[in-house]
Amino acid sequence: MNQIHLDLDHLQLLDAVARTGSLAQSAVLLGLTQPALSYRLKEAERRLGVPLFVKAQGRKVQMTAAATRLLPTASMVLREVARAEDDIRRLSDGIHYLLRLGVESRSGFLWLPQFLARLGREHPELEVDLVCEPSRAGLEALVRSQIDLAVILAGEVEPAFTARALFDDELVAIMPANHALAERSRIEAADFADQALVTDEPWGDGGVHAAAVLVPASVRPAQAQIANSHIIMAPIGKKGFQTRWQIVVRGEEDAGSPASFMAERMSYWCEGSVASTLPLVSPSVVPA
Repeated sequence: MNQIHLDLDHLQLLDAVARTGSLAQSAVLLGLTQPALSYRLKEAERRLGVPLFVKAQGRKVQMTAAATRLLPTASMVLREVARAEDDIRRLSDGIHYLLRLGVESRSGFLWLPQFLARLGREHPELEVDLVCEPSRAGLEALVRSQIDLAVILAGEVEPAFTARALFDDELVAIMPANHALAERSRIEAADFADQALVTDEPWGDGGVHAAAVLVPASVRPAQAQIANSHIIMAPIGKKGFQTRWQIVVRGEEDAGSPASFMAERMSYWCEGSVASTLPLVSPSVVPA
């Protein structure tokens, strides 16, 4: 294994200077004196054998090619160390398992808080963190172990994953009552072409609305503001636009692992009825 020359202190310095563009501001951010920060920087450059920053206009500095290459790794390492320390603190508070649940839509899961509250009451040893990830990024985050479960639009998944069905949902258009399309009994994807789409999701293949309705129709809405008013809902397409959701875990998860356990319970919760009215465990299933 190759020798590692830098310490966490050096990675923190690189991250701070990259964010502030200033040695003076970075010293304040890290709680160091400027001489101490300069010494730390020179030591990092000595160990690597290359400069990391060069002077720019005024008191600013800019990254060299070496710093640009190192920065993503430094940020990832710092993030993972901070997450591990946070997990350890939770363990000391009696939390035995921390599960990170990736969701790609923050607006449609009105049942989720009730499910998590029930899960927490029955299994206080579990704690769940929500991570908002679009569908593709959610599966990539699963592979990288950045999350433990992902709620995504249903579809075929690779053998590296295990999926369970959750529930069906309908995408509808919501608009002011005085909108030009408000009198339509239904609207089509093409109707969005000259309209504004207001969403809390990223545009492109990663967003639920775009991936399901607009991208397949090669429609990109115009960018504009919608005035506050009374709102109405309208179905999309002749039969409405139904979407199906699933919970996905890594295929390597054991059947009794915390992630598999939660995926199973979430599937039972959503199975066959309105999610918010279901018990946590299906009557036909003996709790683990």
